[in-house]
Amino acid sequence: MKNHIDMKRLRTHSSNTTDGKMFCAFIAMVAALEMKNGLSVYKMEKSMSKVALTSELEKIKVVCMNDGRRLMNPIAKSNTLF
Repeated sequence: MKNHIDMKRLRTHSSNTTDGKMFCAFIAMVAALEMKNGLSVYKMEKSMSKVALTSELEKIKVVCMNDGRRLMNPIAKSNTLF
């Protein structure tokens, strides 16, 4: 599991901390696999590589302001994924 989601050393001193990090890694792995399964059909339809798809998804940003507003930076319309 650690290798699949690219985790480094755990560097923990207690079993509770190790359990917590491993639980978070498990949740991250489930989310990554769900994204992979959901986007595999799209990748085939648009003939995009995994790297190109990840590059486009990394452009999406959400910034939370102090007053509670959320500013979203979506990808450009010319590169629309969905």
